[in-house]
Amino acid sequence: MVCLCIQLLSCTSENPCDGIICNNGGTCVDGTCACLDGFSGPNCDSEDLCITESIECFNGGVCENGACQCPTGFTGENCEEIDVNQLQFLLDEGIRSPLDLVAEGVAIDELYGLRFAGGLIFYIDVDDQLVDADGMVVSMSDVSNDAEIECQSEDVTAIENASYSNTNPGVFQSSGVLGQGENNTSAILDACGILEEGAATRCRNVGEGWFLPSMEEIYLIDIRLPNELALFSDFDYYWTSTESSAGFFWALNTGNRFDALGATSSFVHVRAVKAF
Repeated sequence: MVCLCIQLLSCTSENPCDGIICNNGGTCVDGTCACLDGFSGPNCDSEDLCITESIECFNGGVCENGACQCPTGFTGENCEEIDVNQLQFLLDEGIRSPLDLVAEGVAIDELYGLRFAGGLIFYIDVDDQLVDADGMVVSMSDVSNDAEIECQSEDVTAIENASYSNTNPGVFQSSGVLGQGENNTSAILDACGILEEGAATRCRNVGEGWFLPSMEEIYLIDIRLPNELALFSDFDYYWTSTESSAGFFWALNTGNRFDALGATSSFVHVRAVKAF
């Protein structure tokens, strides 16, 4: 007799997720933890706070280790604030304009004297006083210290003659007001032509858009940029493009005083202005 022995083998399947713990809401799939957004690692133990806390960084900031790293020019928990110590950088790099900075809460006085558009800022048009411009800059230095006005005897009919009282400073009329300098300069050159040592000519020679300032424009330069103009004595003057009468134009003296000088007066300084 022959005996047959049959060995019965049991079939069991192993679960690859047995013993694997996935933390922070992770789920084991085929032996590997599938982690929720913001978590990583073999057991989902590593947390990225930038994601889990929904941290948003503005103005080009980047979140690292749960905190915003701000680019130059910005500060604050989310890089939402302007860094007032970096205003010149923001202007130089074209990241913000002067009007942008004021709109974002920068005090307007902080911007006076900063470099922009080839000059120094002395006016920002927050009240819409200018046509198609956001403000004005003055040239970095005098363009002449001994200029004459091109129109030396004739009355420039395109410029409305302006009166002024030094007992009521800062009150300007007609061709003396803010925004008239460019029109006055064009009127002087159209009526009397180019003069090598002429104040209007020297301003135009600085470049496109530069002009001889009106009374109010040079006045604002003097009060907002202290010590910028070479007004050291009663003999120091700066021309304006504002006409007083035929052959006489207003000039700024020390103490914000204006005098009407003959167009051929000697040793009168000139600063050029440009709108931006």
